[in-house]
Amino acid sequence: MSETVICHYRVAAGNENRFEQLLAEHWPTLKVDGLCESRGGKPNMEFPHVTPLP
Repeated sequence: MSETVICHYRVAAGNENRFEQLLAEHWPTLKVDGLCESRGGKPNMEFPHVTPLP
C-alpha cells in the first residue's frame, strides 16, 4: 500500500539556488524503483481531507 509523505525543506536564506541544484541532482534517485510516483499532470499536492477557507 502506498503512503503519501510530504517533505518540507527550510532552506537557509541565500542558498535557494544551491538547494534547487541539489534537489534537481538527487530527484532522479528518488524515482528509481518507484520510490516516488510520477504525478502524470496532477497537481503537485493534493489534500482531499482539507476544506479550503473562503
